[in-house]
Amino acid sequence: MNRTILTACAALMAAQAVFAQQKTTPVAVSPHRADEWAATDGLGRTIAPGSYPAPRAGRYVGIFYFIWQGAHGYDKHAAGAPGGGVMAKSPTDMKSPYDITEMLKAHPGNPQYGPVHAFHHWGEPYFGYYLPDDEWIIRKHAQMLSDAGVDVIVFDVTNGPIYLPQVTKVAETYRKLRASGEAAPSIAFIVNSSPKQTVQNLYNEIYKKGLFSDLWFYWKGKPLLLCPPEAVTPEIGAFFNVRQSWAWSKGQEWFADGKDKWPWLDHTPQSYGWHESEDKPEQISVAVAEHPVSNIGRSFHNGKQPKTPVTEKGLYFNEQWKRALEVDPEFVFVTGWNEWVAMCFLAGSAGQDFWGRKPKQEKLIS
Repeated sequence: MNRTILTACAALMAAQAVFAQQKTTPVAVSPHRADEWAATDGLGRTIAPGSYPAPRAGRYVGIFYFIWQGAHGYDKHAAGAPGGGVMAKSPTDMKSPYDITEMLKAHPGNPQYGPVHAFHHWGEPYFGYYLPDDEWIIRKHAQMLSDAGVDVIVFDVTNGPIYLPQVTKVAETYRKLRASGEAAPSIAFIVNSSPKQTVQNLYNEIYKKGLFSDLWFYWKGKPLLLCPPEAVTPEIGAFFNVRQSWAWSKGQEWFADGKDKWPWLDHTPQSYGWHESEDKPEQISVAVAEHPVSNIGRSFHNGKQPKTPVTEKGLYFNEQWKRALEVDPEFVFVTGWNEWVAMCFLAGSAGQDFWGRKPKQEKLIS
C-alpha cells in the first residue's frame, strides 16, 4: 500500500472519528463580546446590550462568500490561472477595475462598459478594489462576520472551478486566527454547474485528503455540502450531509415540496426547506436584494419597488429577516457578503427586463 493511499485512509478514519464525536459544529462565539456593543447608525437606529437576545443553541447563520475576483482576468475575460488562483495583472491591464457606479455617473445615458465577459464592479468596496487572497481582507472579513454571529461561510463554486488556491489562503488565515484566540467561521461549499465533476473535485482535492478538516462545517453528523442530487454518488452520500440549493421556491421544479432543499434566494415571504418533517423548518434564505432582472432591489418592500430608492434603509433585507425570525429555522442562509463583480453579457435580440425596463443598449451586467 503506497503512501498516498495510507494518507487518504488516515484522513477518512480521522473524519469518521470526528463524525462520532461531533453532531453539528458548535455555534461560533466571537471573543470581542459583540453582544455588549452599543451603536447608532446613520438613520438613528440604535442597539444596546440590553436589546440583544440571548444566544440559542441549535440556531446557525451561514453566508454566501465569493472568491472569484481576479481569477478570470481584468481588462478582458481570461480562462484563468492554473489551478484557479488569482491571476497576476499584465502590463496591458490598464483600464480595470470597471466600476458601473462611476460609469453611470460619467455617462448616465450611455455608460462606457468594458468588453463583453469582462468583470465589472457594481461599486467600490469600503476596503477598496481588493482580491480574495489578500490576507488583511480575509482577516477583516473573519472578524466582522464572527462579530455578527455568522457560523459558516459558504464558498461559491457554482460555476465549476473550486478556486483551491483562494480557499487554501482563507483556510490558512482562519487557522492562524483561531490559533491566536480569535474567532473565524467554519467553511462549506455550494455547487451547481457541472455538479458531478465539481463535487468530485472538491472531494478529491479537499475532503478526501482531510485538508482544513478543523474548519469543515458539520451538519447533523457529517460535513455539509450544497449540491444537485445528480452529483451524489454512494461515496459522496456516505461522507456528506447533502442539501440542494438554488434560487427561488414557488413554482420551481427543483424545490418540489421543500424536503432537503435550501434556497439561497427567495421572494418574500420565503419558503423554508425541511428534512425530518414538513412542520419543522430546517433552513430559510435571507437576501439583501435580488437580481436586476427581478427588479427587486434593496428598497423593495410591501410587494413593490419604489420609484425613488431608499437604499440606505435596507427595507428588503428587513422584510426578509422578519420572515426568517417568524419561521425560526435551524439555519439561515444569507445572500450575500462580497459579490462585488459580475460579467458583462449581450442582451438577446428581444432584450430582457433590467431594473424593470427594457435595456437601451446591447450590453447587460449580470
